[in-house]
Amino acid sequence: MEQNPFFIDCPSSERMNRHEWNKILSETHQKAYALQQRVTKEIVGVIVLEIPPKIDYGKFGIFAVAKSYRGKKIGHILIDHVEQIAKASSKKSMKIEVLVFAKRLEEYYQKLGYVCTGKTASFFHNGCIKPEYRNADSHYLKELEKILSI
Repeated sequence: MEQNPFFIDCPSSERMNRHEWNKILSETHQKAYALQQRVTKEIVGVIVLEIPPKIDYGKFGIFAVAKSYRGKKIGHILIDHVEQIAKASSKKSMKIEVLVFAKRLEEYYQKLGYVCTGKTASFFHNGCIKPEYRNADSHYLKELEKILSI
């Protein structure tokens, strides 16, 4: 899947590789889902769902849609799918962390019912963030949450 985020400034560093995927897939509380094109069998979108035990929310991340399939509601389908799984697992809400300067992505999640919680976190690849986007406290992620209706 082609991905060229505007904030990455180290082309030799991979955000996701086989080792990272194997780590995700080995975690009992995390599952990766892929949406496949029916005819060509091309993977057009991926999402990872985390259902932590003893916590009343689910989290999703590593969410991506192939460039040629953007704008076709693939992201909505994937997010709706993991929200339904979280609800079936008795989770009251779903959370996602978004880069603080990714305003369009934040707006996308807000259209799906997510709101800012006010919590921030560090980005695990902060060395890849272009200098003009860096800040002193390294809190590049903003938490958004959606209450899941029962």
